[in-house]
Amino acid sequence: MWELPHNLPVLTETEIMLSVLALIDVVMIPNLLLMVTVGGYETFVSAAAIAYTDKLQYSTVHSNKH
Repeated sequence: MWELPHNLPVLTETEIMLSVLALIDVVMIPNLLLMVTVGGYETFVSAAAIAYTDKLQYSTVHSNKH
């Protein structure tokens, strides 16, 4: 990755294009993993937490006696 700016004058057009595409891959793969992780959390953990608090609210007995 760091050799691209240093070798830019001697690289061919094809090598530059392949280096740029490799850099794009290096950036896109962690972003994809982050999106999958956040999406999975929102789908499963967040929904379970909401269902748990709803269950607690409905199972609480409120007495109107004073």
